[in-house]
Amino acid sequence: MEALLLGAALLAGLALRVRVAVLNPMPSGDGIASDMEMARGLSEGGGFSTMRKWTLYDPSMEPVRPEGNRQPAVSVLLAGLFLLTGVSFSAAQAASVVVGLACIAAAWAWSRKALGPVPAVLLACWLALDPLFVWYSTQPDSLMLFTGLFFAILLAAGVGAPGPRRAAALGAICGLAWLTRTQALPMAAGVFIALLPGSKRKAANAAAFAVVFLLVVSPWLVRNWQAFGSPLFSQNGQFLLNENHWAAWEVRSSAPTPLDILRHQGFAAVLAALVRGLLRVLEPFTTGTLHRGEVFGGPSLAVFAIGAILALRDAGVRRSMLVPALAGLPMLAVLVLHEHPTRYMAFATASVVALGAKGLLDAASRLGAGRAAKAAALAVVALPLARPLGAMLVRDGRPAAEEAREVSSWLAAHTRPSDWVVTFPNVELLIWEYRRPTLTMPNDYEMLLWPCLEEHGVRFVVVDPDLPRMRPRLSTRWRMNPDGTAWEVTDPPPFLAEVYRSGSGRTIVYEWTGTVPEGFMAVDSLPRDNCRALPPQ
Repeated sequence: MEALLLGAALLAGLALRVRVAVLNPMPSGDGIASDMEMARGLSEGGGFSTMRKWTLYDPSMEPVRPEGNRQPAVSVLLAGLFLLTGVSFSAAQAASVVVGLACIAAAWAWSRKALGPVPAVLLACWLALDPLFVWYSTQPDSLMLFTGLFFAILLAAGVGAPGPRRAAALGAICGLAWLTRTQALPMAAGVFIALLPGSKRKAANAAAFAVVFLLVVSPWLVRNWQAFGSPLFSQNGQFLLNENHWAAWEVRSSAPTPLDILRHQGFAAVLAALVRGLLRVLEPFTTGTLHRGEVFGGPSLAVFAIGAILALRDAGVRRSMLVPALAGLPMLAVLVLHEHPTRYMAFATASVVALGAKGLLDAASRLGAGRAAKAAALAVVALPLARPLGAMLVRDGRPAAEEAREVSSWLAAHTRPSDWVVTFPNVELLIWEYRRPTLTMPNDYEMLLWPCLEEHGVRFVVVDPDLPRMRPRLSTRWRMNPDGTAWEVTDPPPFLAEVYRSGSGRTIVYEWTGTVPEGFMAVDSLPRDNCRALPPQ
């Protein structure tokens, strides 16, 4: 029966993921687009580079620059795939579906070993339907690969005192996890600590783990040193405990840092930001995340959180959850500093569902509930998945993808390889197709925005229906009508001339034909950095 239920869960998960992948045939975010771009470059003999510049504080005007915001694992896997299939987003999605199902299998295997077969099967069923796991199993993102490696680490750690061989295996998997996502670094520290208690060979375990971990990650450390002057370089830091999450896209002379809020607002503001961050991390287990409007938002896991607390009353369960806690809690602590932690908590939500299922089943057994009553109760618990999952299954991204590809093809055919373009937000996701130096549209006052574009020699600017929402300061120049079918206002600045409209008329390409007048859209008292960028409307 267990094998039958697991197989049914995986088949259901496969069917859901195939449908969502077919309906959404384009990258859903800039990180995924960057992995596609790097993968194409690697498959064609290039390096870990990008033609997209979003770090507006960077004085470099080079059309190709080292990618500083992605780890290499996904792009390397995709590059190998593209050598076999050619560069194809469909092929990348197919590989993502396989990785997503493998992640479910890894979570099931760990849960079965730690908590028993029934909670493990229930976890597999939940993950097959969970909107977060469904969505990121259809996009070539690092999330499912990292989450699968997290559960592989828990499997390798097992229970009881490890030896040097197991420590070496854990070092290797932690190294692969760090090559997948930078959040693996605090996880690796937690796993390292887990190797020490109860073992008579502490020094050997520590040495085996550290040496193998460093061997696995050393090529990327060397690359970062050569490209950026720091082996642990990552642009992720500017999104941790920042005063304004959107300030990274301002026209500015330096990157935002976590110290900005302390420098400008003081210690009390830092404490308030930490409290808000803690509440965000608790959202999946309390209110749920549907209110955030994200396509992968999910219902509250409060029932599972209560079940997890009940399960932890058992000493054996507490022992089995020691390594997951040491590996996961450091990552959650770092995510308190992040503005949008939900998607990065997949490892934690899956763990809580498994542990919660164990606690709820044990409590039901103590109350004398039969199989039918347990099944009915579990069905009720899973019912809140229906709304977000149903919305995802009818969300059709194909028209937007076709329109973006139409404009991407136009740019590839009508621009020179050295021409700078601005294609944010939708066409930019296809930079790996049109392959032109691309400046992300600044999130700033027009007084600073247009001179920045002129300084970079931007030749073409693409305006699509999402630009006014993502860059609110441009919403007075371009605005869609209430039903989103046509432009209500198009008032480009005088140095832009329309040269192309998509077939639907919703995406416009402008050519830069003049110069920005001195004092254009000047603001008398310009706010300081971190105070100029606005969140999407």
